This record gives sequence, C-alpha cells and structure tokens, in this order.
Amino acid sequence: MIRRPPRSTLFPYTTLFRSEQFKIHMLAWTCETLRSCINMTDDIMDNSETRTGQPCWYKNTDVGLHAFQDAMLMETKWFFLIKKHFSDKIHFSSLIELIHEGIWEANMGQSMDLIFTKNFKKTRVLSGFTSENQERIACKKLTMAVYGPLAIGMILQDVSDPVAYSQAKFVSRIIAKLYMDLNDCLEVFSNSTETGKMPTDITEGKCTWLMVTALQIANKEQKQILKSNYGYQDEECVERVKNVFYELQLDKTYKEHANRLYKNIVEVIEAPTFSVIRTLDGYVSLSMTGVSLPLSVVPTFLKATILSPPLPSRETVRSGRLKPSCQSPTLT
Repeated sequence: MIRRPPRSTLFPYTTLFRSEQFKIHMLAWTCETLRSCINMTDDIMDNSETRTGQPCWYKNTDVGLHAFQDAMLMETKWFFLIKKHFSDKIHFSSLIELIHEGIWEANMGQSMDLIFTKNFKKTRVLSGFTSENQERIACKKLTMAVYGPLAIGMILQDVSDPVAYSQAKFVSRIIAKLYMDLNDCLEVFSNSTETGKMPTDITEGKCTWLMVTALQIANKEQKQILKSNYGYQDEECVERVKNVFYELQLDKTYKEHANRLYKNIVEVIEAPTFSVIRTLDGYVSLSMTGVSLPLSVVPTFLKATILSPPLPSRETVRSGRLKPSCQSPTLT
C-alpha cells in the first residue's frame, strides 16, 4: 500500500492540498481492496478456514458463497473511483492500464494454481512439480502486489522510461517469489495460531516450493510416500507428508534458498543497470506484511523479517509454544 509519495516527487507530500492527499490515499485503498478481493476468492477455492486469525469471510454464516458477489463488487468499484478522481489527469489511462494488468496477472495465477491442483488430483503424476511451474504460479499471483503500488508511485511522478518499469517489475518478481516460498514453509514449519491461517497446501495438492524441492532430493521410497499421501483431505496423510519434509531437512534447505534469493535482490538493486529506478527511491508495497518501504531499505527489511528468524523445530510447532522470532513476518 502507498503510504506517501516517493521522496523525489516534485512537491513534498506535506505541501499537497488535502484533496490531493486524499487522491493518493484513494489509490492506496484501491490496491488494498483488490488484494482483499483476491484473498476472499482464494480462501473459497482453497477451502481455507481462517485468515489473519479470523474466520474467512465466506465462513460467516450469513455470507457463505455470497462472498463471491462481494469480491466482484470490490473488484469492479476501483474503476469508478479512479474515473471520478483522475479522469481529468494525464495519469488516468496509465493507472487504468496498470490496474487492469494487475487484476489479469493475479487471476491468471489463481487459474494456473487451480488447474494444477485439479490435474494432479486426477492423474497423481508428480512430473508437474517443477521449479518452473512453481515460480510461474507464485510470480503470477504475487508480483503485482509488490509491483503495483511501486508503479503507481512512478506514474504519479511522470516516469515514462520503460526501462524503469521493467526493472521495477523484475525485482518485484524476486521479492514475490521469496515471500511465496516463505509462505509455503510456514504452512508446514509453523503453527496456525501464529500465522493466522490454517494450512491447506498439502491437502489441496499445491505446487509449493517444499514439494518441488522434496521431489528433487527424495529417494524412491520417500517419493512414493509423497505420491500416495499428497493432496488428500486426511490428517494422517498430511502427517506422512510432513514426516518426509522433516526427514529431508527442508527447513534448513529453505534458509539457504532464501539467502540466495536475498543476495539476488541486493545485487539487482545495487547493479549499475538498475540506477534508473533506484534514483527514484520509490516506495515498494510489501502487501504480504502490510508495510510500504523505500526501495533502498527493502533488503534490510527482508533480512530482518525473513532471513533472521529461524523456522521453529517440529517439537515447538506441535507444542504450540512458538518463540517471537519464529512467528510469521506479517506486520501491522
């Protein structure tokens, strides 16, 4: 979410008229509304029980599947808001195009996710669990959550260089991948009371980083266990899958993987070719954590919230007594 314009804007945020401040806030609300809309439908499709510690919207007795209609209202109202406040601005068409692209990308990611799980449950073929498929789904679902608000800030600054937008989207994809992989791990190596969301990846047969990595290093027996138990709505099946994940020490493997992605993010942001976007110091929305940060401090934030906290041990998860450092990095 955009909390304020980038510091390189032509006029300081504090000197804007109240009406102009409202328009910037309205764009931030639009980003968060679209993210909430996607979460609402995602919860229904994943048969989720909770989100951020509260029952999913469709789980309310007076809502049910009417939540789909609520999500549609949320998804369509943004156009009228932007038309009302920006139709006379030069940014109007660019904002419309950006948000349309964001909705398209997110819905494509959702569809790819659903199609994958449906096909796996039908065929029980493991060959689809590839790094390419996992990354494609993850980036489609989350990239715009990071890139969208950053691009909005660039549009409001009249940035027209396509290289700047290309660079912003490239680093947004890496950040999205890092967060999606973390989410995959928290589903298994954390407690639902801390993450605020009941795990469904294993029962739904999702193409997660854990499953992809496990199949790359598992022996024949372990692969058979995964094939026979992954994607079933059965607690014993879930426990067998988790047993394999722990045997393969994927919690430790994830830390190495996350460090590689982190270094990649730092290298990209500090590279000379990234100077166009770096000089803007635009604000990157990390919607998964509920914060908005200058691009220059994103590496520090990621290191503190993702790389530093260790994933909890299995005994800690089972006991339900998680230390603060093991909690999900979702911030308020």
